Amino acid sequence: MNARSTIKSFRWTGLFAALFGTAVHAFEPLPAKPADPAGNPATPAKTALGKALYFDPRLSVDGTVSCNSCDNVMAGGEDNRPVSVGVRPASRNRPKDR
Repeated sequence: MNARSTIKSFRWTGLFAALFGTAVHAFEPLPAKPADPAGNPATPAKTALGKALYFDPRLSVDGTVSCNSCDNVMAGGEDNRPVSVGVRPASRNRPKDR
């Protein structure tokens, strides 16, 4: 092994160590309860309002589609479709029309 390959190997090792040290935190378990934003704690009233808005179809363009229509909470919030559906079918992957 010559000096050039030793330096190159050292750079890759350092890069790997830096990336691994950063990535380890991405795979930690999620907290049981999400942290509240500073100065804006969650309350039962705010939680109820968020739930009501998420399931309310009146907020859509034509009043027929709620967030849950496409992002079903029982399916993990995903509709498993390659493109958005919403009120008007999409021809590409974009945010859904509601």
